[in-house]
Amino acid sequence: MLNQHIYTNLNYVKRDEEGVQSSLTTLNNNEGYCRDLANLFIDIARSSGFAARFVSGYVYTEDVDELSGTTHAWAEVLIPGAGWKGFDPTHGCLVGAYHIAVYTT
Repeated sequence: MLNQHIYTNLNYVKRDEEGVQSSLTTLNNNEGYCRDLANLFIDIARSSGFAARFVSGYVYTEDVDELSGTTHAWAEVLIPGAGWKGFDPTHGCLVGAYHIAVYTT
C-alpha cells in the first residue's frame, strides 16, 4: 500500500546530484530520484516500527526508458516471520528477479 502510494502520488525525476535528499524535501517537492523515493519509504517504515534498509543495485527493464541500464535503489523491510522483503517505490512493485542487489545498508 505504501509502495503504491509513493509510486502513484510522487513524481520520478532524474537527479544527478550526489547523495539522498531528505524525506521532507521529497515530500515538499512532490518528486525524487529512485534513491530519494526509497529513502522516503524507509523513513515511513521505520517510523511505523519496522526495521528497514536501503539497497542499491540494478534493475532490468524491457522498456527503453530513463531507468534502463542505470543504477537503482529500493527498500527492504523486515517482516516478522517472513524475513527481509524488497519494495521498489519507483516502479510501485515488489522486488523480484529483475532486481540485482549490489549493496545493502
